[in-house]
Amino acid sequence: ANQVHVHHGEAASRKPAPDLSPLETADVVLTTYEMLQRESPWPERERALLRMHWWRLVLDESQKVPKPANTKGSVMSIIAKACEELGRTHTWCMSGTPVANVIDDLLGQLLVLGVEPYCSRGDNGDAFWEREVRGPWNKKDPNGLEIVHDLLGQIMMRHSKEQTVGAAGGQRAKIISLPEKREEVAPPPPQPQPQ
Repeated sequence: ANQVHVHHGEAASRKPAPDLSPLETADVVLTTYEMLQRESPWPERERALLRMHWWRLVLDESQKVPKPANTKGSVMSIIAKACEELGRTHTWCMSGTPVANVIDDLLGQLLVLGVEPYCSRGDNGDAFWEREVRGPWNKKDPNGLEIVHDLLGQIMMRHSKEQTVGAAGGQRAKIISLPEKREEVAPPPPQPQPQ
């Protein structure tokens, strides 16, 4: 059985020398972006998450990780910087909505993933991104869309409930099998009893 460690709340409070053994022995460690933000300003010896080297970092709802902003000290900027600083061998970003409103929503994820040259910051913080992606995209240049499509085609894997793969005997099997959707109906409220 896999051992899961939940790292947040009172158990993960700041300590002069945190015990890293629960993180080191667990197969899976679950935490929050807020926990990363909380640990970020602590001295190196007091950090737990940021002192570890992870085999695989999985950021769920990764669209929440913005590029580090110029506004030092903002919560999201601290979280973005902490995500970049996490020592790891492999990184996965999971999102149902990798880009919400603007193309820059993608940049924070590219920085965490270390996708070159898109994460190259250059002289102006993100000169390559500005020159090759944001600039053409904002000008509605068709090349901007082509660049984004090429980029996403190389780094993104998309699955839907309807996708299938080849199975034994030439049959098709679903990649993802989910249980049927059930809606729970709350019982009706109790009726007042006549007296």
